[in-house]
Amino acid sequence: MGRAVAYMRERLGHPLTVPELAGQALLSPYHFLRVVKRQTGRTPYRYLTMLRMREAKRLLGAGETVTAVAARCGYSSTAHFSAAFRRRPGCGPPAGSGVEVAGRRPDALGGSCRAEYSAGPHPVQ
Repeated sequence: MGRAVAYMRERLGHPLTVPELAGQALLSPYHFLRVVKRQTGRTPYRYLTMLRMREAKRLLGAGETVTAVAARCGYSSTAHFSAAFRRRPGCGPPAGSGVEVAGRRPDALGGSCRAEYSAGPHPVQ
């Protein structure tokens, strides 16, 4: 499982599939789904989204533009990134949304993310 998590972290900006991640963990896709859910309480997709949101929060806090953060965290557009931010429980979108924020650093995240998206330790190492 640790290899799969490391792989996710290294490739946050790339599309990832369950078979690809399962291969990293040396498990069948079905068994991988069960192991990830048991160890993290999330599906692999939700766990990957959590990793992406943590990285996005860190990058935005470091002054990166919304456009750059969206690309580095695997989102096809700033609108898609803003929508993903809005869907997260307890998170607001980056200041503004969609293409209105393209290329600009947001003044704030528009709300704070719950602790599950903080830059703290991961449940799986």
